[in-house]
Amino acid sequence: MRNNEQAVQDISSCASEFECDPFDHTNQTIRSLQSGITATDALAADFALVKDNDRRKMKEFVDERVYSKTKSLNDRVPHSKLKNFSTQNWRVGI
Repeated sequence: MRNNEQAVQDISSCASEFECDPFDHTNQTIRSLQSGITATDALAADFALVKDNDRRKMKEFVDERVYSKTKSLNDRVPHSKLKNFSTQNWRVGI
């Protein structure tokens, strides 16, 4: 039980230190929960477009593969070109 309490305190202090409480809706800064690193402007812009883009892609998928059958359900789905924390360009200053 004590380990769980310590883990909660560690997470809380880390969120406070990096100013990245994931449950605080007033702070719109996007950070990696793993590292605390702030997202670049390009990554934040991609995240803002994801929901609408995914709905459009899903409609295309269903239209092509279910309704019109112009493509097979087994055809490959192309990878997304959206940025993520592992693909963003890091600027490290020393």
